[in-house]
Amino acid sequence: MDLSVLKLTSRRHGLLVKMGIDSVEDLLSTYPFRYETIEIIPYSQWQENDHVCFEGLICSPARVIRFGKNRSMTKFTVISYDQEIEVTLFNRPWTQQFTFGKDITVFGQYKGKNKFTATNYNFEPLSKQVGMHPVYTLPQGMHQKEFQKIMDQALAFRNEVEDVIPHRYREKYRLLEHGQALLWVHHPQDSKHLRYALRTLKYEEFLCFQCVMQATQNQATSASKDPKIFDESLIDAWIHQLPYPLTKDQAQAIDDVCEDLHSSKTMFRLVQGDVGCGKTIVAMAAIYASYLAGYQSAFLAPTEILARQHYEKMRALGLDAQLYVSALSAKEKQTILDGMASGEMLIFVGTHALFQDQVHFSKLGLVIADEQQRFGVRQRRSMLEKGKNVDFLMMSATPIPRTYAHFIYGNMDISNIKTMPPHRKPVITKYVKGTSMKPILKDILQGLQEGRQCYVVCAAIEDSRVVSIRSATKVYDC
Repeated sequence: MDLSVLKLTSRRHGLLVKMGIDSVEDLLSTYPFRYETIEIIPYSQWQENDHVCFEGLICSPARVIRFGKNRSMTKFTVISYDQEIEVTLFNRPWTQQFTFGKDITVFGQYKGKNKFTATNYNFEPLSKQVGMHPVYTLPQGMHQKEFQKIMDQALAFRNEVEDVIPHRYREKYRLLEHGQALLWVHHPQDSKHLRYALRTLKYEEFLCFQCVMQATQNQATSASKDPKIFDESLIDAWIHQLPYPLTKDQAQAIDDVCEDLHSSKTMFRLVQGDVGCGKTIVAMAAIYASYLAGYQSAFLAPTEILARQHYEKMRALGLDAQLYVSALSAKEKQTILDGMASGEMLIFVGTHALFQDQVHFSKLGLVIADEQQRFGVRQRRSMLEKGKNVDFLMMSATPIPRTYAHFIYGNMDISNIKTMPPHRKPVITKYVKGTSMKPILKDILQGLQEGRQCYVVCAAIEDSRVVSIRSATKVYDC
């Protein structure tokens, strides 16, 4: 359903498109990331530092205290619960809003002794604001109230959205109608209604996911392929020239993959193991086997850095690989695309750039996805469709129990690498309570002085006005 039915202004329409929302269905499936619950707590129950709200009558002129550049405090007194409560607002120096005798609703933190630091305020009755309120992740220029108003317009069309859950499943699992679930997830009356809505929408999402995965798997397993013919003694010779011996699990995983490649059944296999266990060499052995059979292979890495690392390692081990990433010049890309389409080049390492429409293989026979959870189902499917009955090998350092793996990925074969290469130091994981790096800073600095590296992973690149988390830019500036 086109967004035009909502009769939005060009500015609002542009902001929605910026959010990746192109239809009413997209808008209705843009769910809140959290909810604010507004409830009235009697004054007699207030404790120091509690976050509360109240309404009252402004009973003193507002005064502004300025300090520093563009910094100020606005103070005034409000009568509420038969008490005179001194309210302080930071950086809101517009006294004309807080006139004597005006009703106001204030949200913030009680500081004790009838002193209150406000974080927000409005002039609507508190009774109309109690309950659960959705909070959305929005781009700059779009405010929560504005987006909620747009969402209310879209909710008028909620019953026109297709309900994909079969009636028998809805009855069996006591699920809501799709339209009702949409209404309650955006406007829950209470936590109970929200649970019902989330339960329905999550079931729907998993049902759709399973249908896609089963269709993909059925297509892969039902289609026969020409077995890849190669001399396994050449694989053994290639393994023996490695500068290190393989572990028992690595050798078994390579045997599993070679058997799949020899088979007339399309390979759909996950190789999983901890970081440093040697999954990559299994992938490279598979690529070499595919190369010997005369087929092209594509190795997908989630980042350009990892793609370059894999490319350099392949070249060092004698595999004639080509690197295809977005950072290449147009001339370099075209050279690789020509070799890819003609079949002169057989081994490719790249990022999401390999998904692009202009990428055409001559005889794609093997696709390998490193850290496969970083690629979506559609992305993986689009890659496999660039060949005919392509063997697919996934790798993951995230341990997935076999039962869960079958549930998530369908009837998939799994190779586990549990043993670590000899002389490999064990991975030590520690959990440190706190919100700063101070408890571990001494160890980090000592490690850096010894020439070691430190990686700091943050939940966001830049600061957010919506979520209070430490971003990568803020940590870097510190």
